Amino acid sequence: MSFSTRVKTDIVSLNFKNKCCKKAFFHGALMGADISDGSVTLKVSEPEVADLLTYIASTVFKIKEMDISETKRGFCNTITMKFCLPTAIKLLSDIDSGVDTDEVFDSLFACNSCLSYFFCGLFCAVGSVSDPEKSYTLELSLPNIAQHILLPQPMILDSEVL
Repeated sequence: MSFSTRVKTDIVSLNFKNKCCKKAFFHGALMGADISDGSVTLKVSEPEVADLLTYIASTVFKIKEMDISETKRGFCNTITMKFCLPTAIKLLSDIDSGVDTDEVFDSLFACNSCLSYFFCGLFCAVGSVSDPEKSYTLELSLPNIAQHILLPQPMILDSEVL
């Protein structure tokens, strides 16, 4: 198991402080999603991350139908989740069209911990980190849609979450 996978496994085992934090985590993961044909497609590599996102989708967002498929290539897994969530489609469309992201994100972060959970979701969906004993590199591979994100300033993350 890679260091990055261990970190993601630790993140998904966190106790979310509030329902708003679950939403923030989910929206962070959505930053790695694609929109096509009125559906959101989100791909992750860890089954634990897919399980948590599926749980949040069904309990918090009341998504009843979600197509889930898994592809394996060598040591790499890709779990694809496809679902319809109009608010997510609007969020990603607004970001892609250049709407003021301060307004978009202000509506997502209801408590002081939400921003930290947002980044946890973002990392779990599109991030990797190297073992700090060897080197220290954090990477986020964002699709074109997320290039428009201007994060709120100042960025203070909840150290209890991270």
